[in-house]
Amino acid sequence: DAETTRVSLSLILISQQYMMDRLDTASISTFKRSNTVRFRRYTKEDLRTIVESRAKMAIIDGCYEEDILDFIADIASETSDARCAIELLDRSARIAESRGASAITGEDVRESKNMMIGLVDAEKLVALGKSRLLVLLAIARCIRHKVYVTMAAAEKTYAVVCEEYEVEAKKHTRVWSLVTDLEKKGMIKTFKRTEPERGAEPSSTSRCPTSPRRCSRRRSRPS
Repeated sequence: DAETTRVSLSLILISQQYMMDRLDTASISTFKRSNTVRFRRYTKEDLRTIVESRAKMAIIDGCYEEDILDFIADIASETSDARCAIELLDRSARIAESRGASAITGEDVRESKNMMIGLVDAEKLVALGKSRLLVLLAIARCIRHKVYVTMAAAEKTYAVVCEEYEVEAKKHTRVWSLVTDLEKKGMIKTFKRTEPERGAEPSSTSRCPTSPRRCSRRRSRPS
């Protein structure tokens, strides 16, 4: 009889879902619950570290600002997806390079997000209605060369937009209500500033994931 050789096999299983409840008793005994290692989701700070590391490796110094890395980490933190963060950085750099820019801008990042996720299309914009469209257009114009914009600045631009389209501007409370509604629809994101600039009011700021270039091209009167 041929000699039987017993071989010890080490096995590592990786899953995004908890699998122990799906295994039979014998398998659970073999793998042992104590040998299970759970990795927590990436936080915004984790993603910021990852993006910064990749930026230093792949992009020339001076071609991006720190707030751009913060912006990318902020977007990717919605899904805790490191791959999304890295792809956003890559696409943003390529977009900036294609237009001959010397540095990545917030608009490049927003356009990259639209390319990857497709958040904003014509149908979604039309469905917003006149009041929300005017507020969104104001934010898009105000944030054109910035990563974030204060609510106060957005309201000033909103007043100009309303005058341009010959529409009476809403009061602050109503504008804020429309901003909140746009956030619920996934068009923008708002947050409280932890360190507001001296003399800046109010303390909330907005970021707009849609590309200002796309919004600003819509020159027809909102219906």
